[in-house]
Formats: sequence, C-alpha cells, structure tokens
Amino acid sequence: MSHQVKIAVIIFHVKLDIPYILTAYLTDSYVYIVDQTELRDPLPKGVQITRDLVALILLSPERVETTPGFVAFVSQLLASRNINIVEFISCSTNTVIVLDSRDALEAFRLLHRFT
Repeated sequence: MSHQVKIAVIIFHVKLDIPYILTAYLTDSYVYIVDQTELRDPLPKGVQITRDLVALILLSPERVETTPGFVAFVSQLLASRNINIVEFISCSTNTVIVLDSRDALEAFRLLHRFT
C-alpha cells in the first residue's frame, strides 16, 4: 500500500486540460483526481473542487478481480470507523481510495492490517 498527499478532486461538466492522476467521465461530468500542487492556472468558473485530500493506493494480487466482496469489505471496514470515502476507483489490481486528510492515518492503519 502506498499513499499520496495534497490531492484534490475536481468535477466539471466539460473536459479540462489539466494534469491529473486519474480521471473518469460520468454521464454529465468529468471527475479528476489531481496533485493539487501541480494546479497552476485558475480553474474555470463553476468548477467543483475539494482540496487537502489523501489517496491511499492498494496494489492487490490478480485474484482480487475474482474475489467477491473485496470492495464491500474495504468500504465497510472504513465505514465502521466513520471514515468517509470521497472517491473510490477499483480497476484491475489497483484500488485508489481518496479520503479527507484527517482520516488518512486511521484508514492506513486499518487497511495495513489486511495487506
């Protein structure tokens, strides 16, 4: 497991030309997970931005793709400690969990017990 600090989540209805770590296109908007220290230009009016987040990155063995309940287990584990997940992306063997920085240490400790 690794982590990255100084993360921001940006949501906007049109595609932005910004450096990002991960992006997802939803039916009505784009979601960007970015290193907030790399944002330079002012963002367009109407952009929704949440700053000072932390991304926990879980690297799992390939069997995670066929293991029922993996996502449920991780989310329930964090919810049991009242830790809110801001963004959750699970793709192949990588799982990225974006949290408020105040919850990061507790979440890291909880998840580290199962790695």
